[in-house]
Amino acid sequence: MTSSPPVASISDFYNLHRGVPSDTLSELEKKYGEIYGLLPMAFTASRISSQTYVVNTHMLASEILRNQDRFPKAVAGPLSFVRNYLTRNALLTADHQEHNDWTIAHKILSPWFAPKRIPKWAFNGVDDITQQLALKWQRFGSSYLIDPSEEFSRLVLDVVGLSLLNWRFNSFYDSQPVPFAVMTNEFVKEAVKSSMAIRADWAIRHADMDESNLGQTWTDRPPIDSGIVAEAYESNSKLILEYLLKTGKPVS
Repeated sequence: MTSSPPVASISDFYNLHRGVPSDTLSELEKKYGEIYGLLPMAFTASRISSQTYVVNTHMLASEILRNQDRFPKAVAGPLSFVRNYLTRNALLTADHQEHNDWTIAHKILSPWFAPKRIPKWAFNGVDDITQQLALKWQRFGSSYLIDPSEEFSRLVLDVVGLSLLNWRFNSFYDSQPVPFAVMTNEFVKEAVKSSMAIRADWAIRHADMDESNLGQTWTDRPPIDSGIVAEAYESNSKLILEYLLKTGKPVS
């Protein structure tokens, strides 16, 4: 690309999808192409003050991911929110200058996600939960209206719980989402909303989300997964969680 990327105008953001911001980015891609800029005044994310660009092709994304010195990782927007109120310095939320920490974590995790290793710890959980979903659809009959987003979200939650923690959320047996899923969904929505400061300065100062109360809202909540993790840690199952918690720092 020899010319400068186009820049999305502020008017584009007044029509964005508040519930699903990614839909807005998809529409902008159709309008502006494989790469476009966002005005800093239109897209304000903490810790980012310069021009922001959005890439929409695998080739461009791969080039960025391969060259971390030229394109250092930025912890901003929803990811910054997750760091501030949930994870702190973690694998996905560490700043570029904190690379020593998450490089170690990456070395610990990588062997578990090798193609030959995944079936050994994940297949039984995937097979078990997938059978539950298939049986549910079969028993409800051909007149049952399937909500793919809802059903596959439950599938992912149950598979992760069983494969990583040896814990059954049993979300297919309740019409209501499990509390863990509800809280996770609420947190993700707040993270996205916090980063979409597409308003005038006065509107940002009077936003519908009170930042001073927000930290208290999330940090004061009891860790609902603490019992799950504790039980998994005490079990004798060969879980990926046990390996992550008990393994030492990789030598190389």
